[in-house]
Amino acid sequence: EFSKDGNQGKLLNFALGDGEKTVRATAWNDLVEIVQGLNEGDIVKIEGAYTKKGLQGEVELQLGWRARVLKDPIGVELPALDKMLGQDFQEKKISELKEGDRFVKLNATVIELQQGNLHYKICRQCNSKIQQLEGGWVCSKCGEVKEPAIEEVIGLKIDDGSGNINAVFYGREAEKIIGIEKQELEKIVSNGKIGETINELSKRIVGQKLKLTGFVRKNKFTKETEFVGKSIEMS
Repeated sequence: EFSKDGNQGKLLNFALGDGEKTVRATAWNDLVEIVQGLNEGDIVKIEGAYTKKGLQGEVELQLGWRARVLKDPIGVELPALDKMLGQDFQEKKISELKEGDRFVKLNATVIELQQGNLHYKICRQCNSKIQQLEGGWVCSKCGEVKEPAIEEVIGLKIDDGSGNINAVFYGREAEKIIGIEKQELEKIVSNGKIGETINELSKRIVGQKLKLTGFVRKNKFTKETEFVGKSIEMS
């Protein structure tokens, strides 16, 4: 946060990469909250930004009031985050995990499908998570949202013999586990059949062996350590 000429503002610096080069980017004001909601490795589409020359002469990307940040654009594939950063994932046991671990590789078995709705509501315009207030849904950037879209999410309890941990997956990785495309899941939600879907999914997935990469964080609601999956292979 900053103050200039009596006005308050916000900015957030972050880095973007496409597998060939990286660029420093700055989000301003309302876009700060949207960028804060992203995770490392998320694929985004940036619209309406502009470039400027940085202090070292390098090109920087500026996200002002005209810009939009779209998460998980359809049909876009990019190299994995570890390849972009030249970072090897370290294989660990669950008992060795601690908050803040990054670039972790796990081999584990699903022992429980956590209860949930398999989705959360997002703004159809900017893909940001939205809030339900009295009278409808509201996006912090776009205002009232008349027709929310959904983002897939799933929580699993996994075990590797050394211990167990809750693991959460979003977007494309969640879709791999659930096995239902977002458009079809929207129909299931609107028809009130999410409970049946969860029961069927639990029967199919419990006992499956997984190869995972991701990072470890503390869940801000439960205060428990959890694993956030960035890639998954199922056998």
